[in-house]
Amino acid sequence: MENINFGKLIRNFRLAKRIEEKKLCKGLCSEITFGHYEKGTCFMDNLLAHRFLKRMGLEADEIVLLLTEEEYDYFSWKEQTRSALEEENWEELEELLKKKEIALELQYNETLQVQYYYYIDSILDAVKRGNRKEAVKKLKFASQQTIPNNLDLKEILLSDLEIHILMLYLYYGVLEEILDDSSANLLFRQLEAYLFDNDMETKKQARLYPKLICMWINIMQDKISLAEQKRFCENTIHILKQSKTMHDITELLRIYVFVLKGLQEEKICFYQKYLETFTAIFEQANISTK
Repeated sequence: MENINFGKLIRNFRLAKRIEEKKLCKGLCSEITFGHYEKGTCFMDNLLAHRFLKRMGLEADEIVLLLTEEEYDYFSWKEQTRSALEEENWEELEELLKKKEIALELQYNETLQVQYYYYIDSILDAVKRGNRKEAVKKLKFASQQTIPNNLDLKEILLSDLEIHILMLYLYYGVLEEILDDSSANLLFRQLEAYLFDNDMETKKQARLYPKLICMWINIMQDKISLAEQKRFCENTIHILKQSKTMHDITELLRIYVFVLKGLQEEKICFYQKYLETFTAIFEQANISTK
């Protein structure tokens, strides 16, 4: 009965947000199976339910699920990895990844377990082990778990995790010259169009769009005109103002000030003061502007 009600809950959220079934379940299950989940005639495991909620932009961690002991251990392990990642505690993250009996051995949904495992492993390759080429391979493998190859991103609804995997694949792929300019531009344009969509949840857009733009300008600076960089920055500032958030604000302002200086625009002084103010506030609060 709990499972049937939860399927209906997913359906209610989906209909309220006017999300098509095929976009929500693409790469996760067939439309027929998804229909059974919503009707409650087919079992939906908690990893899958969690991903459906995340793809709809919902704070899935705040929705109480009835967990088995094994599931509880897995979700607790994921929370520990997220904390270690946020704190840049690479040693702890490495130790957590060694717990394969928790990370990869749930009785169901191996696909989502594998995706998250390789996502974490790729970050360790890139920042701790000094092997960014291997990181790119693992990121590609992780993305392929739920995102079909050569798929137009307009045809799918993605969670923050899936978007972040694609962004890191783009970032390190360009740095390591694994992605050529044409492939990199195609992926970036798809991600930008996806995240700049007016129908996207404002908070989700504000979390991810600034990060994408900062990454893109940093890796392609010499190949993007100052006018285009300015447009990207101003679009991003507009999104942050609308959402009343400050995601990646110091990096964004650093780039924007550099661009305005190159274009010799007078408003550089205004944004330079913004940058200095935000940097000072973060440093006073002992928060890394990085």
